[in-house]
Amino acid sequence: MENERRRHPRYECEGRAGVQVAPYEHPCPASIANVSLGGCLIQLEKPRRLTKDALVELIFNVNNLPFRVRGQVKVVRSSTNVGFEFHQVSRRMSQQLEDLINELKQKAPKSDEPAKCPTIPVNCEGPEAAAKKPSPSPQM
Repeated sequence: MENERRRHPRYECEGRAGVQVAPYEHPCPASIANVSLGGCLIQLEKPRRLTKDALVELIFNVNNLPFRVRGQVKVVRSSTNVGFEFHQVSRRMSQQLEDLINELKQKAPKSDEPAKCPTIPVNCEGPEAAAKKPSPSPQM
């Protein structure tokens, strides 16, 4: 069973995420379903072909803590449901992940309902789409 191979327990949460497959691409919009000290499960909004062991950049925000970390595809459950292992995590990022996990442990729901995590928007549109959007007017 897959859970038996995990070194760290996963904690459910909800939040916006992005998966950047190549350095020149905009992150593809996604949501984070769960996180652990060693990885996370991401649900892409649109199908994307990802192969096992591919390296990507993961961007997500949980409990108002932003994360940007390299991830390696470990499990492709479907074209939109992908499990990642964090790759080459710095000491600082490892400490931030540990802090997040401690917060999620304390907020873990007693029922089957996932913990609600704040969300952030992730732009997967090209620069031409941003140029078409009107800029916000200054408020006085």
